[in-house]
Amino acid sequence: DNQKSRMFLEKVAADLECVCLSVTTGTAALETLNAGDVDLVLLDILIPSINGYQILEIIRKDKVLWDLPVVVITGIDSVDSAVRCMELGATDYITKPYNPVLLRARLRSLLEKRAYRDREKIFQKRIAEQNIALAERESYYRGVVEDQTELICRFGRNLDLTFVNGAYCKFFGNSAEKLMGQRIFGSKDDGLRKLLEEKLATLTRDNPVLELEIPITRMDGEVRWLEWTSRALYGSEGALLEYQSVARDITERTLIENALRAREKDLVKAQTLANLGYLRWSPTSQGQVWSDQVYKIFGYVPGEIDPCHASLYEMVDPQDLVKVRPVFDGAGSLESGFDLEFRVIRKDGGTIYVVLNGEIVRDKDGVVSHLDGVIQDITKRKQTERQLTIEKDKAQAATKMKDKFISLVSHDLRAPLGAVQGLLDIIVENTLPREKERDFINRAADNCKKLLRTLDNLLNLNNIRSGVLTPELEKVHARGMVEASWDKLRHLAAQKQIVLKNEISLDGRINADPHLAEQVLSNILHNAIKFSHKGGAITVSLPPGEPDTVTVRDEGVGMDEQIKGRLFIHESNSSLPGTSGERGTGLGLALSHDIVKAHGGVIEVDSRPNEGTLFTIKFAKVTPTVLIVDDDEDFLLLMRNDLEDLDVNIKEALDVGRAMEIAMKETVSLVITDLDMPGENGLDLVSRLRKQSKHPEVPVIMVSVNSDYQTKVLALKMGVDSFITKPVKKKDLLDAVRSKVALP
Repeated sequence: DNQKSRMFLEKVAADLECVCLSVTTGTAALETLNAGDVDLVLLDILIPSINGYQILEIIRKDKVLWDLPVVVITGIDSVDSAVRCMELGATDYITKPYNPVLLRARLRSLLEKRAYRDREKIFQKRIAEQNIALAERESYYRGVVEDQTELICRFGRNLDLTFVNGAYCKFFGNSAEKLMGQRIFGSKDDGLRKLLEEKLATLTRDNPVLELEIPITRMDGEVRWLEWTSRALYGSEGALLEYQSVARDITERTLIENALRAREKDLVKAQTLANLGYLRWSPTSQGQVWSDQVYKIFGYVPGEIDPCHASLYEMVDPQDLVKVRPVFDGAGSLESGFDLEFRVIRKDGGTIYVVLNGEIVRDKDGVVSHLDGVIQDITKRKQTERQLTIEKDKAQAATKMKDKFISLVSHDLRAPLGAVQGLLDIIVENTLPREKERDFINRAADNCKKLLRTLDNLLNLNNIRSGVLTPELEKVHARGMVEASWDKLRHLAAQKQIVLKNEISLDGRINADPHLAEQVLSNILHNAIKFSHKGGAITVSLPPGEPDTVTVRDEGVGMDEQIKGRLFIHESNSSLPGTSGERGTGLGLALSHDIVKAHGGVIEVDSRPNEGTLFTIKFAKVTPTVLIVDDDEDFLLLMRNDLEDLDVNIKEALDVGRAMEIAMKETVSLVITDLDMPGENGLDLVSRLRKQSKHPEVPVIMVSVNSDYQTKVLALKMGVDSFITKPVKKKDLLDAVRSKVALP
């Protein structure tokens, strides 16, 4: 309620770029808190209507305002008052007169912490939503957390780690493999272990989050402070699965806060810990006062050079000197504080970027007494900004390269079009013998096929590289896919009397996008035909023990290392003629490479001149998803336990409706369903699945207490792949699953 104090604090808030809401009574304060979105409260104790102690108590009991940071600003310099405020939940207790630099630093720290916790809540909410699908989306989850700068890990009841991200590994200086199974934070401190166990034991499904600030001793012996948020993860049955933790290194901030709370009169130590340098200068003098950290930032030993304007000017980059001089030479005429970025040439000759934040200190008459400044090395931040600019330029360059690429391949379309036009012009003249005319028509048709294949490859290559086209994985019948690809090329193979040896079994399957995978096989088979000798053979197989892998071997001319090195790069005139002089565009193998890469896989080539070529196509490993449908929860539990030894994701549904919802959203590799269920039964589910475009051929295992022969026949006619009678034996179940799903 003191106008002078209020105006001073409003000025501090404005300097921090905050919107300030000022009131003079406790009643008005509560009305403002309940009506507005407040991030920080500066509270006097002795104010009209409701005093500060009462307001503190009201805030901490409020379900919405309870975690709002409150800084008590008062003239009561009493230990009892300070203790009372802290017990009531005050974040800090500051007595008059205020030190503006310390006050601003404290408030900035609290605001940053508040902002971080708000972001943390959003992040935790996102993580919580992702946990619903954690089992089947582990790879996606890993991709998300590996990109975070915070330390992210998961651990069990015994505090042993089950997952760590890259930031966690970097922090502790060890690999994920070595950290797995160790205690969280690598701590051997029984006191810390006991604290964590006690705190984690208090978590429930309704209150699953724990926040702590704890000191951690790293493996190199260094103690670091972490702001640690841990969430308990529960299964659908309510059982605790494990804990997920997100930690942020707050060592520097903690050191500063501790120094501020201790009210250190000497700021040198706190500034050193935070890597901040302190300067003071007067408008009437050329001399300056530097903390030890200022010397270190400039690359000097403390006291090595004279702290004055001239010394500073010698270090400032000449191009930045024009904006630095007015701050020091014209200090007496400055109206307000300032933030100034400039470059400094260190003693060792290296150039760094620094930021200087300055505050004007006036005497009682309003005359500038001196200026206080804090200087910090921001070179890394500038480097990051520069790197972002470089990446942006790279993206723009990539766009230009794509346009250039489209222009480059356009000539590959003109040749077959020109050939078709020329042949058709001759046919239209109607001067050819019938046999010659048929030959010309066949040639035109061949050129049309080449043109369509080139267009298809070109469009898909562009879409794959631009991210427009992404693989949609499912279980693909590999043998049928090979036959379909060969049918498109059969006329080319017949011209050279080349035969296909399809060694893939009838039940052989791979995890891949069926359309894109077939295009890869077509391109590689086309390449094999092109470079095979007349009367040769091409062999396609699934190598044992290598899931989602297809090999294509030919007996053709082979290639040397130089050709292999540019095999998947499309450039003008990069395509080589085949054994019968066939020409190509060079697009097919480049597209195949990008398609397999988009799957998360790779194409390997083993070839030597005159010894043929082996292409090994490795699509990404995908964990199959098994959908179990039964209205009996005990049976679902039994099935889940029987399948736990297999590397599969399990989804469960208690009725057909829920099963169809899952099937519409997920890529399901196998369905295990009960026959007899209330409402729609297992046969209804099979019928709906067969009509659904996403899973028309998904394998189905049906279980039932009904072993009637006619029931089995009906089920098999409707598309059921296997029928098992209850009670289900584990061996029978696992044998059936293994026969229907290609397990990793």
